[in-house]
Amino acid sequence: MNKWFAAHIVMYVEFKTESQTTFPVWENIVLINANSDDEAFGKAERKGLESEGDDGGSFEWEGLPARWVFAGVRKLTLCKNSEERPGDGTEITYIQMRVRSKNSLKKLVKSDRVNVELIEPFAEEEEPPRAYLVPDRDLVRPSSIRTLLTHQDAMDFLREHARQIERAVIIPYAFLYYFTNGHIDSDADAGMVLHLSNGKTHFLNRKATENLLNEGVLANMKIKIELPR
Repeated sequence: MNKWFAAHIVMYVEFKTESQTTFPVWENIVLINANSDDEAFGKAERKGLESEGDDGGSFEWEGLPARWVFAGVRKLTLCKNSEERPGDGTEITYIQMRVRSKNSLKKLVKSDRVNVELIEPFAEEEEPPRAYLVPDRDLVRPSSIRTLLTHQDAMDFLREHARQIERAVIIPYAFLYYFTNGHIDSDADAGMVLHLSNGKTHFLNRKATENLLNEGVLANMKIKIELPR
């Protein structure tokens, strides 16, 4: 049965011709009807990518030519009574924050300028954390991917999902963008991407990849290894 989700889609403004020290960011909350969280996440990503653009070249920010860019899906929540279509008074999502004082709280309620700490990561789940992998600097649109950060994580995953892994693709250089506690963190690393028969992908960092290759684990499991195209 399909359920109703609220997706927090993060978009930011990128100048076309000028360098930036700050980035205007909008968080658009969109209702998604899907059968699972993975399907909902995929729909939210497509919605974010569809929202990219520059209005046919007419979009400006602070008088400068600019474009909207999809940063990622920060959060996905199940609406209250998720199997029923949201209506009047339905709680569809929440945002957890922290302020330093009651005075700051009053400013927040009045929409005055105030420092707010966003303290809500993705809910803990059995699968590894979700990140965004950009294999090349010039690749604009990132794709969602799960990450395996240790050799033990990789071994546990391989033992459990060996039959589902269709191929392993070596990635010589990649950018990873993580959404953690409301912040965007990035990292650069080499590694390997595991492609599963259900369409999911998992990224192994350099160290985990080297260990698996040196130990011949993938060859013993008869998992096809490919170089990037």
